[in-house]
Amino acid sequence: METSRRELTLWGLAAMLGLLALAGGLRWGQEKDRQVRSSFLMGDPSQGAYLFASKGCGSCHSLFGQGGRGGPDLGVVLNRPVTLNAVVCEMWNHAPGMWASLQQRKVEYVEIRSQEMADIFAFLYLIRYADQPGDVDRGKLLFQEKGCLKCHAVAGSGGKGGPDICTPTFADTPITWVRALWNHAARTDAPKQPASVPARLGGDDVSDLLAFVRSMGSGTRYDSKLFPADLVRGEQVFKRRGCVSCHTHGLTVQAAGLSPQSDWRWPRSVPELAGALWNHAPQLALLKKANPSVALGLENKEAADLVAYLYALRSLDPPGDQNRGGAVYLAKRCVVCHGPDAAGSDDAPNLRALKGRFTPIFLAETLWRHGPKIYERMAKRGMTWPKMDVREMNDLLAFLNSK
Repeated sequence: METSRRELTLWGLAAMLGLLALAGGLRWGQEKDRQVRSSFLMGDPSQGAYLFASKGCGSCHSLFGQGGRGGPDLGVVLNRPVTLNAVVCEMWNHAPGMWASLQQRKVEYVEIRSQEMADIFAFLYLIRYADQPGDVDRGKLLFQEKGCLKCHAVAGSGGKGGPDICTPTFADTPITWVRALWNHAARTDAPKQPASVPARLGGDDVSDLLAFVRSMGSGTRYDSKLFPADLVRGEQVFKRRGCVSCHTHGLTVQAAGLSPQSDWRWPRSVPELAGALWNHAPQLALLKKANPSVALGLENKEAADLVAYLYALRSLDPPGDQNRGGAVYLAKRCVVCHGPDAAGSDDAPNLRALKGRFTPIFLAETLWRHGPKIYERMAKRGMTWPKMDVREMNDLLAFLNSK
C-alpha cells in the first residue's frame, strides 16, 4: 500500500512537471551568476526533473524505491529536516566512492553546470513534499496542545474560525506555511485570545504539525508554481513588509524595542523558519502600532522570494565561524594546494577571487565538475580525501567567503 502510494505520488508529480514543461514551464530571466548559485530555491524543478533523467542520475539513485541501486535513494526523507549543507556534506564525503562506482560501471561522467545543479536540487527538494519529515503522532498531539482545534476543524470536528485541515484548500507545504503562519501572526482583525494562545512553535513543531495535517488530507501542494524564487525580489519584500524595521540585512536585531527571545537561533529548515515567523506575533503587534501604514501580509510568491533571500543570507544553517573555518582549512590540508593565504598555485585556483560565492550549491557544482581531478592529484601526493561534518563545512564556507 505504501509503495503504491509513493508510486502514485511520483507519477502524479511527473505528470504535473510534464504539463508545466509543455506549457512553457517555469521560466525566468537570466540572473547574475552569484544569484543563481545562492540557493536551490533559485532552481526550476521542472527542468530539474528533466536533468535528473537526462544526466543519468537515475542510473545510480532511486526515487521512492524506483531506479538505480548504486547510490542512496534520494526520495527517502529522514525523520527530521536536513539542511542543504548537510546534503552537500554527504555528497562530499561519499564522492570518492561515487567516482569509483562510475568508473567500475563505465558510466560516462557528464557535466553539470551551476544552474543545472540548482535545478536538480530544486526538483529533489520539491519531490520530498510527498513525505515531508515529521512525526505524525506528535503532530496530532501538538495540534491539540497548541490550540489549533480552537480555530481549525478536523473532518468537520473542531473550530470554525479557520479552514478544515482535511479540505483541499488547506495548504500543507513548508513555503506556503511560511506565508500562512506569518499572515496569521500579522493579523490585526484576529479575535483577542488569552496571553497563552497562540502557543509558541519551536524546534520540529511545524514539521510534525505538517506531517499530521498531511496525513489527514490532500492539501493544496502548489509550491512548484512558486519556483524559481527570486532573492532580489525577496530583499524588496524584506524591506516592504517591515522586516528591515527590526532587522539589519545581516539579520541582527537593532535597538528598536523589538528584540527576539534570548534563546534565538537561526532556523534549521523552512518549516522551522515558518514557526519562527509565527512566534513574531508580539513583535508584529508593536510594529503595527508604531507603523500603522505598513502592510505586513505576504502573498505566496512573496513568501517564496523572501525565503530565497533569507536562505541566501544564511542557507538555513547555523552561521559558520570564519576563525574555526581557518583551522578547518589547515586541518583538511587545503593549504597544500591552495596555499596559506588561499591565493592558489599552479595546481589549484585562487580561492580569494571567489569570495562571497561559496554556497552549498556552488560547492556541489565545483565538487561534481572538478572533484575527480582534485582526487587524482591528491592521490598522487599520497593525500587522503578529507571528510567533513556539517559544522566544519559551515565554518569552511564562512572562512572562504571572508578572505
